Parts: sequence; structure tokens; C-alpha cells
Amino acid sequence: MPPRSCRSTLSSGDAWLAVGKPGASLNLGGIDIDTYGGSLAKAAAAKGYDVPSPPRA
Repeated sequence: MPPRSCRSTLSSGDAWLAVGKPGASLNLGGIDIDTYGGSLAKAAAAKGYDVPSPPRA
């Protein structure tokens, strides 16, 4: 199996993610974080990323 780079996400908190605000966040490339219960980890996993930063559920 060939090596693969780890893909990570970066956030600076709920305000930046637009948790609880209607519609998609421009900071997230059009993702509505509320679709994933406000969870960066869930959104990142759904989009194929390996590691959220900061790491929280």
C-alpha cells in the first residue's frame, strides 16, 4: 500500500465555525456545521479528513 498524507482541519472555535447560525459557513467552504451537530470532528470525518484541530468531538 502506498503512503498517504494525513489530512487535517483547523478551527478557531464555534464562532468561526458559525455554530447555531443558519446556512453554510464561508469559513468551511460552504459546509453547514449544524448538519453535523456543531461538531468539527464529525464534519471533518464526513468530508474525508483524518484529524481535526483542536481535537474535540
